[in-house]
Amino acid sequence: MKVGVLTLRFHSNFGFIMQAYAMQYVIKQLGHEPYTYYTKVVEEKRINKAKQVIKNCLLKLIRKYNGPVIPHWPTNEDYEIIDTYTNQFVFDNIALTPYFSSIKELERYDHRCFEAFIVGSDQVWREEFSLNIPTYYFDFVKHPAKKISYAASFGVSKIDYPKSLINKCKRLIRDFSFVSVREKEGVTICRENFGVDAVQVLDPTMLVDDKQYSSLADKSTKKYPDKYIITYILDETNKSTEFVAKLSKQLDLPVVNILSYKKGKKVTPYPSIYDILKGFRDADFIVTDSFHASVFSILFNRQFCVLKNPYRGISRITTLLNTFCISDRIVDDTLPTNQIDFYNINKMLIGKRTDSLSLFNLSLIHISEPTRPEP
Repeated sequence: MKVGVLTLRFHSNFGFIMQAYAMQYVIKQLGHEPYTYYTKVVEEKRINKAKQVIKNCLLKLIRKYNGPVIPHWPTNEDYEIIDTYTNQFVFDNIALTPYFSSIKELERYDHRCFEAFIVGSDQVWREEFSLNIPTYYFDFVKHPAKKISYAASFGVSKIDYPKSLINKCKRLIRDFSFVSVREKEGVTICRENFGVDAVQVLDPTMLVDDKQYSSLADKSTKKYPDKYIITYILDETNKSTEFVAKLSKQLDLPVVNILSYKKGKKVTPYPSIYDILKGFRDADFIVTDSFHASVFSILFNRQFCVLKNPYRGISRITTLLNTFCISDRIVDDTLPTNQIDFYNINKMLIGKRTDSLSLFNLSLIHISEPTRPEP
C-alpha cells in the first residue's frame, strides 16, 4: 500500500530529519511503500519577520524567551549552504514526493496515488510551526482514503488555536480512522477540544533499534576524542555555557559542541547527520535542551541531562523522561551526581516499542471505513 506521510517543512534539524527517517523505516518494515510530502523551509517573508519580532518582545516580557528579539533570518542562498549535508542524507534515505513550493501547489497535486495518509510525528499540530494548520489535518484529501496520525505533537500543554480553527480541525479529525499523539497532554487536548480519544505512543525514532542507527553512525568519518562530553544545545545562553564548563571540570572531560557551526556570522553547513549520530553513540555524557537528543541518549544508553528550555516545548521532554522514570535528568543549574541505570529503561523501551508498533500496524491494516462526522 502506498502511504503519503505529512510532516513539517524539511529543514536542517537533527531531530526533525531523524523522525522523518524513522517514520519511513517503520512503514517499510510493516510492508508498505511510504513517500513523505516534500516541502521545505525557505526565506521568511517580511510580514512574518515583523510578527516574529513582536512575538519575541512579548515572550521576553514574560521571561519565556532568552534569544535575540531580532534573530538572524537566513536567505535562500544561506539555506543552500546550511542544508548541504542534511539534504544529501534526506535524498539518500527518505523517499519524497515532488517538491511543493507552497500550500496551493500541494493542494493541486493528485493525491489519489496514495491509499493511506499519515501525519506525524514532531510538532505538526503546533500552529506557530505551520503555514496552514488545516493542511496537517488533511483538508486537501478529497477522495476516500485512510487517514491516521502517528505521534503527532502539539508541542505545548494547552492548545493555542483560535476557536474557529478548533472547530474546523474538529471536523477534519473526525475523518481519521486512528489518532495517536506523542505527549499525554496531546491526549487531553484531543479529548477536550476535538471530542476524540487519542492514544499516546512512542515517537517513531524510538521504534527503530539502536543497531540501525549505529549502522548510520558508522558512515561518519569525523574524529572524536577518546572520551568526551557532547553538547547539543539549540538555544545557548550564558547560563548553559557556565553549566557545561562546570560539568566538564567535574567529569574531567573535554567538550565537543556539535552545533558549533551556529557561532559567528559566516554561514556554514549544518553538521552531517552521520556525524551527530556517531557523536551521540560514542559520548561519555550528553548535555542538551532537545527532545530528540534526549531520545538518542536513551537509545544509545548514554549518561545525559536536559537543560530547561520552555520556548521549545518542555512538556514533550517531561513526558519522555516520565515515561522512563528519569524525570530527574531535567536540570536547572545543579550538576547531576547520580548515574542512569539503563537495565530497567531498556526493558520498558522494548515493551512500549512493541505496543506502539502493534498499534501502528493495526491502524494501517484496519479495514473499516474512517469515522465520518456526525450530521
